[in-house]
Amino acid sequence: MKIRLGALIAATAALGFTSTEVGAQDRAWRPDYNRQCVAELRRGDPFASAPESRAPDVAAQCQRISLDNRVGGVRAARARFYAGRAYRMLGGPSNLDAAIGHLEGATSVGPYFPAADFGAEQRAATIELVQAYRLRGRIRDALERLNRTDRGALSPDDPAIAYQRAMLTLADLGAESQSGKEGAFGALRPVFTRSTLSLNPPLTESERRNGASGQVRLSDVEIRNGRALLFTLGRDLGQGALDGQRDARDRAQSVIQGTRAIEYLTAAASVVRESAWNIGAPEGGAAPSLDDMSDVFFKLGNARLRAAGVAPRRNGPDLECLLGARARASDYVSQIREARDAFNAILANQSIAGPRRADAHWGLGCATLAGLDPSRNFEGDLQEAISELERAVGQLAQGTTGAAGRPEYLLTLAGAQFIQGASDRARDNYTAAANALSGSQYSALRSEIYVDIARTHLFRPCGPGDDESQRACISFRNPSPIDISGVQSPSPQAQSALDRALQANAGNGDARLMLAQIYLHRREWRPARVQLDALLEGDDALEEDDVRKSFARYLSSRRETLIRQACLAADTQRTCGGDGALAVRDATRASMNDQTNVDYRLQSCIAIILFGRSQDERYCIANDGQDAQALLLEGMYWLRRAHDAGPGTRQDRWGLSLSAFERGGRLATSGDRPTIYPEGLSRESDIRLNELLRYGERYVRVCAIGRSGDTESASDEVKAYFRLSGMLPCLVRN
Repeated sequence: MKIRLGALIAATAALGFTSTEVGAQDRAWRPDYNRQCVAELRRGDPFASAPESRAPDVAAQCQRISLDNRVGGVRAARARFYAGRAYRMLGGPSNLDAAIGHLEGATSVGPYFPAADFGAEQRAATIELVQAYRLRGRIRDALERLNRTDRGALSPDDPAIAYQRAMLTLADLGAESQSGKEGAFGALRPVFTRSTLSLNPPLTESERRNGASGQVRLSDVEIRNGRALLFTLGRDLGQGALDGQRDARDRAQSVIQGTRAIEYLTAAASVVRESAWNIGAPEGGAAPSLDDMSDVFFKLGNARLRAAGVAPRRNGPDLECLLGARARASDYVSQIREARDAFNAILANQSIAGPRRADAHWGLGCATLAGLDPSRNFEGDLQEAISELERAVGQLAQGTTGAAGRPEYLLTLAGAQFIQGASDRARDNYTAAANALSGSQYSALRSEIYVDIARTHLFRPCGPGDDESQRACISFRNPSPIDISGVQSPSPQAQSALDRALQANAGNGDARLMLAQIYLHRREWRPARVQLDALLEGDDALEEDDVRKSFARYLSSRRETLIRQACLAADTQRTCGGDGALAVRDATRASMNDQTNVDYRLQSCIAIILFGRSQDERYCIANDGQDAQALLLEGMYWLRRAHDAGPGTRQDRWGLSLSAFERGGRLATSGDRPTIYPEGLSRESDIRLNELLRYGERYVRVCAIGRSGDTESASDEVKAYFRLSGMLPCLVRN
């Protein structure tokens, strides 16, 4: 009997009974009669509930206690609260209606009790009531209750409001709708990205002494539910924004989607950090896995790199890390730093292994490569990047699929190795990546890899401090289109790799452009035309707004001028070939499409002078008049126009030609060499710019008045320069 009485006293004390009141309530409070409710009441924490399997007993027993006529005041209110919560857990229309009845009753009388007696239950009952309204579909009632400011309502500063408002938003707008998710995310983020200490600080000495809390605290259950929901929303919305960035119509839309992705994923990552990688399972759900959490950091790191200006690989799943930031954002440095922080967060968790750890190493390598600065010695940074990438590949090698499971990582490593100068190792990794990409869906990417292999045969590695305007090497900004004009002798291995690129994807414009240049270098005119025609017309033709199409037109024009100049250099008596109309048309169209490209404008002028097919002077006029080489071309242009003009305008054009040659002669020094050499004249020729300009003056005078301006003779190389540039014969005395 003593044992039973002791248990009874302990149980009733949880509801505020004294021992003298027990006798009057003996049936209601007998442990064997209402055992489950008594156990719930004894818990003393309104946010720590019994397992759902006990909810039927708790609901029935606490309801029985609350309806007992001999029970009243705080004791009845507590019983109604626990009964209401149990019914809410059971779910279903009738149970939810019962829950609402009990919880409305508890919250209506709660404000009249001292906070020390019922304050925690009043807050918990209000939250439970909002949830019950929501589950019953009474969204308006739930919002009204949440927004009340009368006595007994939730404090406006109560962080629990954020979670309930988020759940109501999802219920009202749809749990799968974009607006619902965004609204819920906006409600949760200000609260549940905070630290646990700020959400549930320890009691102060005054609070412990007075037995009442001076500030609202979230329970462990509330924190877990809020964080789990925010993580899920941030992860899902972040992925949606990344998908939107991938499918964006233009750069502006891509930037907007990328910014949103960072916002969502940063919140999800904050939840992981604040929960120490242990978010826990939300009510009615499963806890996020370690892979789920590490994936958020990986995607956040990638989003930061995109924001810094690093572009996605064309036809591939990764980023073109070696390109650097082609359009660097104003906050480029901070974005790279934040990306590194995200990848390092994965590596700091020793529980993460395998592919996820490899992802993080790749991310750090990519971030380092993206930050390479060609204006300084970057060897240290480059070695750091390669070390990270080798760790990534090594980590993958320990798995069942090996590095073949992430062929894109092999590509990044290969590119970095080539810049370092390890061309053979780079080719090995490029080849391994190509072999790992089986299936027709990867044909375009395989084709691009063979182009990369060709580059390793064509270009020397970049060295730190190289002059970008002079070096003939691969650039980490990878200019498009790929110009190999600086390559002295294209190798057969390069051509073989490019042939394989076209076998994988006949529409690979870079491969065709490179092959066309190789053929032009070898003076193989017909196969060069085949490649260029494929780029300019037919099924695989490039789009008009593709910068490579302008380059193809430039090469097409150059082919025709090279054919004519090669014939002139042979000094044969036959009529020389080369399609002048095509040469002028393609060069001028390329220049019109890209008016900032000096090479296109120059080729237009060369074609016009050589073939005399156009009277459009804008391509050959030296705009500022301060460039001796430009004035040489202007003088030859007007001289060519004079040859084709009638008697009425010929003298004027000779005058313009002479003026250009004279102005250039005043600018050129004795050591200046020409920067433009026609086909058939070696760049090793001992020829000076001022000699060409003086010869131009004499050429005009002889043509204009039939006699030489002086008795100075010109070298054969000077005369060849004019002849190969298209100057028609004139009775010049030397």
